[in-house]
Amino acid sequence: MITIPTEVKILEETDNLIKVQFKGETHTLFNALKEIAYTINGVKKAAYFIEHPLKDNNYFIIETDGSIKARDALIQALKKLKEELLNFKDWYYSNL
Repeated sequence: MITIPTEVKILEETDNLIKVQFKGETHTLFNALKEIAYTINGVKKAAYFIEHPLKDNNYFIIETDGSIKARDALIQALKKLKEELLNFKDWYYSNL
């Protein structure tokens, strides 16, 4: 089962930029989300910052070229990531 973080907080948002904190998440989610975000048309930058492994000040940023709102790009990336994970799960269990 795929779970979502216990807390999601938007730290900054404009039409072209969104900075979101996912409490309790690390490289595992952020790196996959970054790779998926770059497949969305209009995404100029996708990055994440982890201050320290023992602190929970981690955040993810998407910046767009204006052809898509940053919030919409983030939502699309999260949906694509979920779809890919579910496809992998199906493939994995069908090949055991």
